[in-house]
Amino acid sequence: MSQEQLKLQVRRHFEEVLNQGRIDVIEEIYAPTYVLHAPVSTGDTVGYAGLTQRVLDFRTGFPDIAFTVDDLIADGGRASARYTFVGTHTGQFGPLAPTGRAIDVSGILYVLGEDGRMAEGWSGFDSLAMMQQLGVAGG
Repeated sequence: MSQEQLKLQVRRHFEEVLNQGRIDVIEEIYAPTYVLHAPVSTGDTVGYAGLTQRVLDFRTGFPDIAFTVDDLIADGGRASARYTFVGTHTGQFGPLAPTGRAIDVSGILYVLGEDGRMAEGWSGFDSLAMMQQLGVAGG
């Protein structure tokens, strides 16, 4: 997988899957055995079903969610993206009832590419800042 192909898949991850909620393209972008290691879950997100549910959870909790890729680099079969996401908590998000509050959160995604698709990812975002902005954590 070329660096440009991997960068394209990462951009599609943010724009098509997360921003547009296009779960119909998941099989084009991610390997069937895709694993995402990330906060705000009960463990790793595994496979197409796990990823679909994670996307639906975020888009239910924050229907207006919008991700921006602030920086994206690739080297070999690996890529890193620094991103920001904003949204308004108007839907159920896990155990959190809607608060009506806006969030503005930064994070980093690191992925491994394999056979033209994203095979494994690690996402870290400022979940404490997110919970503080939602009013459910002190700070």
